[in-house]
Amino acid sequence: MNGKLYGVGVGPGDPELLTLKAVRVLNQVDYICVPQAGKDKESLAFSIINQEIDCTGRIIKLSFPMTSKQPDLNQAWDNAAMKMSRELKEGKDLAFITIGDPLLYSTYIYILNSLNKLMPALRVETVPGISSINACTASCNLPLAEKDENIAILSKVDENELEDIFNIFDNVVVMKLSRNYQQVYELLERMELKDNAVVISSCGLAREIHIRGLDSLKADEIEYLSLLISKQGVV
Repeated sequence: MNGKLYGVGVGPGDPELLTLKAVRVLNQVDYICVPQAGKDKESLAFSIINQEIDCTGRIIKLSFPMTSKQPDLNQAWDNAAMKMSRELKEGKDLAFITIGDPLLYSTYIYILNSLNKLMPALRVETVPGISSINACTASCNLPLAEKDENIAILSKVDENELEDIFNIFDNVVVMKLSRNYQQVYELLERMELKDNAVVISSCGLAREIHIRGLDSLKADEIEYLSLLISKQGVV
């Protein structure tokens, strides 16, 4: 029988935010698949679990380029899926770890799609993790939504739609802020909403910071692991 694939969310960075189920699954699988931005790059997902899980002899490293070129990404996903499928066909259970939640802007989604093409009868279980959004609001003691409020989560900013989004939704979360900040800042300034926003960087890590005075923040100074939360009420 083929092995089983687990997609395991390991949270935003703090090992104490690993779920009990994530720990159990990671302890029981044959191999843990670790995504890396390059062969010599440290994996944040691995650094989170390595403090809690004995990974000795059970790691499969998978390299994914930091690029927006779709053909390169497709090739990397297919290569990883092929490597994983060989172990699954040998009856080995695998866990693919990912920061945050596996089904929210995660590489796991694309690996799962590639594997399903190779192994249509693949057995899969996804173990949810605490997302960066939840961790950031908790860190700020900031309600993400209450009563009848609606939320928008943005990953790619479209300047033609941005103002409409901020007008329609009570609360807006902007992910991948390092590439979206300038347009969002200009809109917040124009709509007089700068005081209604907070930027959180590296949530759950030792270098975590919160920034509410957006005038002091420059786009080229924003860390990759950053997001912005804007609320209609002052934060």
